[in-house]
Amino acid sequence: MHNIKITFEDWGQDFLEFICSENGEILDVQPFQHWVWKRFTVNNIDEVQVGGFAILHEEGEFLQLRYPIEKIERIEIL
Repeated sequence: MHNIKITFEDWGQDFLEFICSENGEILDVQPFQHWVWKRFTVNNIDEVQVGGFAILHEEGEFLQLRYPIEKIERIEIL
C-alpha cells in the first residue's frame, strides 16, 4: 500500500503539496490550508501527471486547480 504525494508549482499559493490515498482522498496538505482542501478527493488520481492539473471532487462539485503539477511521488505505508 502507498500514498501519493502531489507537489504543485509554486505560484504563490498557500499550499504546495497534497498527500492522497490511493483512491484520491486528500489526507494532508502542506504547508497551509489543510482545512480547505481535506474535504476534497483528487478525482483524476490515476491520470495525474507532471505538467498536468489535479481535478478535485466534493459532493457533486468538480474543480480543476490552476497550479501545474511539478512532481508525483509514491510514499510507502509501513
